[in-house]
Parts: sequence; structure tokens; C-alpha cells
Amino acid sequence: GDKTADVILLVYFGKKVFPVDTHIKRVTQRLGFVKSGSYREISDFWSKCLPPEKYLEAHLLLIEHGRETCRARKPLCGECPLRDLCEFYRHAGWR
Repeated sequence: GDKTADVILLVYFGKKVFPVDTHIKRVTQRLGFVKSGSYREISDFWSKCLPPEKYLEAHLLLIEHGRETCRARKPLCGECPLRDLCEFYRHAGWR
């Protein structure tokens, strides 16, 4: 799919693409940075926010954040360093 193709393009060919997986999608949507949550919208958002030389590092850090803190079930919002920026934390009834 798109993610696999973009990972190959970024890692092996040095192309300026920002791969999006389920964790990056969740983190980006919960922070309130995108509206539709489409692959292209999220990829374009991060591509515009970051210099290309930071794409791989940011990709890996966002995945880690999504796996460890901003989990699909039972997110650890109280421990999240991004909670002050997070729409989910403010409006979705974090418990």
C-alpha cells in the first residue's frame, strides 16, 4: 500500500515522502492537526511541517509515541508530553 511504498522511497531511495501508518494517523488526528485523516492529508501535513532530513526520525518517533503513549486503547494522556497541545486530551473526555 501507500505506506509501504513511501517507506521504501524514503529509506532506500532518499525521496522526500512522509510515510503514515496507523499510529501516526491516530496521533495526528488526536492532536487535531488534520480534518479528514486521509493518508495524503496526514503525509502532506508532516511534509510541510518538517524539513525532509527529519522525515525518517519523525516517522519513527511518532510511531513510538503512538505505540507507547497515544495508544488506541487506554492512551496514557496523563503522561503525554503533548497533552497541552492535544485536542483529544482537552475535548474527548480523557479519563
